[in-house]
Amino acid sequence: MERSLREYGDKIDASERASVEAAVSSLREALQKGDVAEIGRTQELSWSR
Repeated sequence: MERSLREYGDKIDASERASVEAAVSSLREALQKGDVAEIGRTQELSWSR
């Protein structure tokens, strides 16, 4: 997802890009904490956007 955002980020509007970046950041934080429940919630939110 991050690679796609880097490659095609200039082709989507700024609000959508910010939304994707926020989801990636949240998931990265959950992964660092090792919080399995938070990882699941973050993935569900990112896929529902």
